[in-house]
Amino acid sequence: MRNDGNYADRIINLVYPRRCPVCDEPVSAADNLICEECRPKLRYIEGARCRKCGKRLTDETRIYCGDCERRVNVTRHLVRTYGKKGREVSALAPGVMAQTGMEAVEILRGTAEQTHPDVILAVDALAACSIHRLNCTIQLADTGIWPGSGVGNHRNALNQETLGVPVIGIGVPTVVGAGTIVHDAVAGVLESLEESEMDEFLGEVISPALESLYVTTKEIDEMVRRLAGVLAAGMNQAFSGEL
Repeated sequence: MRNDGNYADRIINLVYPRRCPVCDEPVSAADNLICEECRPKLRYIEGARCRKCGKRLTDETRIYCGDCERRVNVTRHLVRTYGKKGREVSALAPGVMAQTGMEAVEILRGTAEQTHPDVILAVDALAACSIHRLNCTIQLADTGIWPGSGVGNHRNALNQETLGVPVIGIGVPTVVGAGTIVHDAVAGVLESLEESEMDEFLGEVISPALESLYVTTKEIDEMVRRLAGVLAAGMNQAFSGEL
């Protein structure tokens, strides 16, 4: 008796033949996915490999390559589709209201209702209260985060009350107000003054226009890339159970 499953596969392969991903020529079922002509041309990766992208690693003690270490290791689809063991991790970049027309809390609330996460890690840029904290401080809080509040653009909060699940806020100060720069510049000179006298003096020196002016360092792109790598590496270790 002929196997109906094999018979159906033969018909499918006849109508929609498999094609070699290297040369795009049809291949038979016996050739698996790559044709015999292309197999000798393939260069197999030997030694330690990145667990995420498969790139060869020069340091066998590492788990991920440099590019993947700067990204959060998303695993929810692998756990649900292929039964991979581990925690389900999802990632989402909701953008800003000027891009989407929606509050970040609206996007995250809808996502949380569908995916039912145990916790949300909200990462955002902060406004530094001192030039000495710019691009070199990571702030953690279990009370959530208020997008835009550092620059006076208050949006709805991201916390357990608004999203229904615990929210851990992670922020890095990447901008600083011009008024803060002036304050730090003259604070050393005015150390002899009382705090109230210093505030009165700075209030006269710092014009209202400076209060709405925010600046950052000229190498901000490289700093953000490095900071993203630090945060992603920490999250990957925490989610993988290595800590």
